Amino acid sequence: MNREATVSVILFKGKTLANGEHPIMLRVSKNGKRKHLSLGISCDVKYWDIEKQCPKRNHPNRLLIEEIIHQKKSEYREKILELKIKHTLLKN
Repeated sequence: MNREATVSVILFKGKTLANGEHPIMLRVSKNGKRKHLSLGISCDVKYWDIEKQCPKRNHPNRLLIEEIIHQKKSEYREKILELKIKHTLLKN
């Protein structure tokens, strides 16, 4: 089964940084396999909306974090699309 790759954002609570925050990561999933890619930014749990997987409105750097997340997600979605096109062309 060849499913589409998906890109999502998570607060990686499995790791706590020296400042007490957790890294924000992209999760790329395909065919049941996951890969976590650090965005180089972190967030305190109290400022992270777990349901929506984004910074809460009261986060002091919310707009900057949202912009970084948007840019990285777009970048990886573009890479996925390029690979999909390349794979389709090779099949034909």
